[in-house]
Amino acid sequence: MSVAFRFPVSCLLLAWCLGALVLKSFLGNLRGQGRTWVLVPIVLVEADTELTKPAASLKAQHNLPYAECFAAALAHTRKATLVTSDKDFERVAGSLKIFWI
Repeated sequence: MSVAFRFPVSCLLLAWCLGALVLKSFLGNLRGQGRTWVLVPIVLVEADTELTKPAASLKAQHNLPYAECFAAALAHTRKATLVTSDKDFERVAGSLKIFWI
């Protein structure tokens, strides 16, 4: 059984991450695992030049893993809160709003 919660905010998601999210959900459903879903409107964001430049800067300054650089750059450029449990983001915690889960 799945449980859903709705929030009046949008979730920014890098377009290339969508496949992993869908696959993870699909595999969980195949295993018969119940899920708690948070229903938030998703805004897909392309990893264009405007996002790649700050991501590269984060890579050079903080030596974050490549994908994490894009997530941090997206949060920074959109003045958004990064929601994560990934401890790699501790390296940039002083310069981003992070909600730890």
